[in-house]
Amino acid sequence: MNQPLFLVGMPGAGKSTIGRKLALALQKPFLDLDEYLEGKYQEKVSQLFSEKGEAFFREAEAAALREVGARATGTVIATGGGTPCFQNNMAFMNETGTTIFIKVPEAALVERLVGYNREQRPLIAGKTTPEIKQFVTTTLANRLEFYSQAQIIYQNASRNITDLIHLIQRMESMC
Repeated sequence: MNQPLFLVGMPGAGKSTIGRKLALALQKPFLDLDEYLEGKYQEKVSQLFSEKGEAFFREAEAAALREVGARATGTVIATGGGTPCFQNNMAFMNETGTTIFIKVPEAALVERLVGYNREQRPLIAGKTTPEIKQFVTTTLANRLEFYSQAQIIYQNASRNITDLIHLIQRMESMC
């Protein structure tokens, strides 16, 4: 399978962690779209978001997605949580590669976002635990229509990817 694998899902779903493990297991390159943007603009995503605004960020994100999607043959790509929801990005990813929605229960998302690196995430920086819980509930409800368009929906609360690896290997052997 030479098409890219695009991982989509909420912040805290584990797209980058799972993506790295998946790429290693499948012996494919890995690319984190946020890291790609940070390298391109020489700024953290949180800085781009706060200094230039969400509209600029979403345009830059869509352009970066198309840049990497066009040349990322066989690459596992972890997208940002909002990537599928703007600029027809989900349609682009579905046309260009295989999309995988990393679906995680709300309670697990809240626990992860409260406990790890929250200040680096522009949409939750400075929020209290109840505000993060509300963010997760509202944002997931708004984004689910986009995430649900993924070709594979992978329920995962533990970040164990054995089943996902086997599924992708079976798909590759059928191609």
